Amino acid sequence: MYTRIVGDIHGMFNDYRAHSLHTWEGPSIQVGDFGIGFGQSDYWLDTVKQYQNNHQARFIRGNHDNPALCKT
Repeated sequence: MYTRIVGDIHGMFNDYRAHSLHTWEGPSIQVGDFGIGFGQSDYWLDTVKQYQNNHQARFIRGNHDNPALCKT
């Protein structure tokens, strides 16, 4: 099975999720600048966590991510 590697999405999680659900069935790694911690609601963060748990999706923190919030 292959892993998809995705570049900066800068908080456009809904677009990332929609594209991933319709075009990819395997695991994915989003590399840098996910956009976590800059104005998102708790609902947004919970949605991201749920998606990651259900779809083998992970991310690597970038400079446009809040380090403390990413650790959670």
